[in-house]
Amino acid sequence: MATTDRNIFPYCFLSMVVNPATKIFYSEKLTFDQKTFHVRLVFLLITVVGFLSILILLVQSTKDVTISRFTVLNLLVLYAFTTPLLVGGSIQANLEGSIGVALFGLSSLIAYLGVYELRKNVSVYIFIAGFLISLGKNEWPLIALFTSFFYILVLQFLYRDAACSLVRKRQFSTALTYVFGLLAGILFCYLLSPKDYVDGYLLMRNMNGSHLPILGLVRATWSFLYPVAALVGFALFLYIIRFKKNFEYGPIIFIWLGSGIGMFTGFLNSGWIGDGFPRYFIPSVISLLPFLLIVLRETKRNKDVFLAAILLIGLMINGLSLAQSYLHRESITSVPGLSTIKLRSDTISLVGQNSADRNLIPFDHFAIRYYFPDADMVSNGMGLAGAKFILDKFGNQTMRIIVAPE
Repeated sequence: MATTDRNIFPYCFLSMVVNPATKIFYSEKLTFDQKTFHVRLVFLLITVVGFLSILILLVQSTKDVTISRFTVLNLLVLYAFTTPLLVGGSIQANLEGSIGVALFGLSSLIAYLGVYELRKNVSVYIFIAGFLISLGKNEWPLIALFTSFFYILVLQFLYRDAACSLVRKRQFSTALTYVFGLLAGILFCYLLSPKDYVDGYLLMRNMNGSHLPILGLVRATWSFLYPVAALVGFALFLYIIRFKKNFEYGPIIFIWLGSGIGMFTGFLNSGWIGDGFPRYFIPSVISLLPFLLIVLRETKRNKDVFLAAILLIGLMINGLSLAQSYLHRESITSVPGLSTIKLRSDTISLVGQNSADRNLIPFDHFAIRYYFPDADMVSNGMGLAGAKFILDKFGNQTMRIIVAPE
């Protein structure tokens, strides 16, 4: 009974493409656990599209490197893919960890093939890469646009002399083509539903600074955020130590870096805690990975053993964290740390109360409608006041809200 307050393209894609394709495997007769497996598998498969794109980029970018550097680059990707943030996001029925990963992964691969593999019609590759980023959340193309324009501005200062005019024109053309792709994607999504797209910017404003201060957000989500922070710091360090050389690689790696850092710092500054799982940071990792693969490939190899050791330690930490959550049946997505057994029993209990008395309305996550299509419910995303308003306006005086026990 409310608008999405977001770009609706991802939801159109889910309802028109993904849902019909997966409906043949779904039945209302499935058990609760089978339905959970079904929906998580669907989002995992979307995520895999992005993971495979990064893996193809990894293969393409490591053709002529030494064994030690090849090992480091592979460990880097494996480390990122096994962090609790990406593992949790890959099985969560939300956009950032599925469609976000798929869009950023595909965009990176297409841009890499066009620019660094020197394919014909490079402009087409770059345009598509920019267009894809705009099909997701409103924030993503905005950050990429800002980074692109910043690159163009810096370009004018670094390549002023006549000898560099050809390089400047080529890189300016690449950056501008990417901008055109971003703008075309924004226009396409806006035309799908102008009100929803504009409301997406209002949602950004409402989220910004609306909850925890930065330190509070970091403390609350540290186990998910520290791997992202480490990648951000490492990427920034690699760019700064060889700034001029890295800048000469062109706008694409600069945009990857800027987008990754921009998404990380932007959501960090917003203080938005949501359901406790910081899925908004997931695209930042996928944006930074192709940058790290390209730049790290060209840096000195005297630290390869050290880097491999650090990444192996990180992999062990990731594995232990995931194993602990699995053995204790603790959620690593929404409401992380809570018992998944308790979450299931609470949901079944709420729906059971509604079945016994239709005037008792569960106040919970909208996933109730997936598990129990005939149940009445009101989404906790509306807030308690909003839920009561809806019941007062469209229900009757005997209806009352019930919530899961703490």
